[in-house]
Amino acid sequence: MPRLSICIPYWGGWMQICRFGRHGGRPLLYLCVVLSLGYGATLSAGDLRVGIDRVEMDFPEGLTMWGYTPRPNQGLLDPLVARIFVFENDSNRVALVTLDLGRTFGDPRMDRVRRRVEESVGVEDVFFTASHTHSGPYLHDVYPDGPTPDWVIAVVDQIAEGIERAARTTFRARLGVGSGRVEIGHNRRFVRADGSVRMLWANPTRISTYPVDSEVLVLRIDDDSGGTRGILVGYSCHPVVFGPDNLLYSADFPGAMASFVRGELSGEPVVAFVQGAPGDINPFLDKRELTEGAVQSRIEVGEKLGREVLRVAQAIETRPSPESSIEAVRETMTFRSRAQPSAETIDGDLTVLLLDDRYAFVGFPGEPFVEFQLELKRWSDFDAAFFMGYTNGYVRYFPTIRAAVEGGYGADRQVSIVEVGAGERMLRRAKVRLLEMTGRLAGEPASPGR
Repeated sequence: MPRLSICIPYWGGWMQICRFGRHGGRPLLYLCVVLSLGYGATLSAGDLRVGIDRVEMDFPEGLTMWGYTPRPNQGLLDPLVARIFVFENDSNRVALVTLDLGRTFGDPRMDRVRRRVEESVGVEDVFFTASHTHSGPYLHDVYPDGPTPDWVIAVVDQIAEGIERAARTTFRARLGVGSGRVEIGHNRRFVRADGSVRMLWANPTRISTYPVDSEVLVLRIDDDSGGTRGILVGYSCHPVVFGPDNLLYSADFPGAMASFVRGELSGEPVVAFVQGAPGDINPFLDKRELTEGAVQSRIEVGEKLGREVLRVAQAIETRPSPESSIEAVRETMTFRSRAQPSAETIDGDLTVLLLDDRYAFVGFPGEPFVEFQLELKRWSDFDAAFFMGYTNGYVRYFPTIRAAVEGGYGADRQVSIVEVGAGERMLRRAKVRLLEMTGRLAGEPASPGR
């Protein structure tokens, strides 16, 4: 498939936008556009079709565990799953992959998948998003001991094969969305009256903290016969029911939720957890020790979330999309380093996906604080706005400007490496992109990358 790439410099670095699809006939030419000439270059039209697959990632034993003091893995408690959703119409084809991992793979590994599936099945882009379980293997952008290990290549090739299967088995889809509420977590930055911060890691007595987002978003995907084939669940909470004493791979409570919901619905649909903005949100039952019943706690938290997901999912009315649209942007933004603002810069991808002008997905490449998710929802007039942390890269924490002033873990420069205000910039850019996609900013020039 022929492609045209146009890249031009802007103040502070380079910007690349991978964009396909258009709304209202406006042209698709922006700063550094990657435009497919052929599959995906014309106005989206036709029925929305979806392909779904599920891959149990095959990680070897003994790898360093993610999230806490580095210790070697000792086996498997429950599968670490990649859940794959390919969205297509007569013009465009994109994939969303949710991962039961602490972060996404490094850029070279994600690009390996993207190149393969574009050539094999015409998928123009692949968006990866991780649940942030702390009971998965440690992943690196650059491996310190040399080339990328064979086990990493084997796993990303497993995922590519799953995308190919999904793309070859698409069905005409009916979509619907609903929301509910469930409280399983709290804001771990307890701000005192004097403005100082105390870290409240576990909160078994459920002391009230602010802000939190207790909304559960559920997108249900049915086929023509009304059978439910897939469910996307959006919620914000660190998957850290397990603590550092657990050395078995586990998807933590999101995996327990998915297993519960899948088992309760006929046909066993693929149930995916889309992690929101939990950079300052922990479960009430945080880092339970194995001797305290952590395995059962993980199930209890997951099933509490799962019961609300099930209630919402069963009440959703889905509908077909005979004139579907698929719009997507993966845009690299450049930030100053918080540690050395005059000497270093950091790149991170902003991801925006819009289906049928109704279902919006906004992804940050790290750990956003929950206020960004709340702001997106307040601003949005879409049927649903899914915020996605840990998407297409990992550049650690995105605190709000206010939180950076107050301090506390995740807000200080110890673990927040991008310049203060980076999250606000990314959210503003996402809003502009969504307005462009819906035609409300048709014809406006693209803003510079910094």
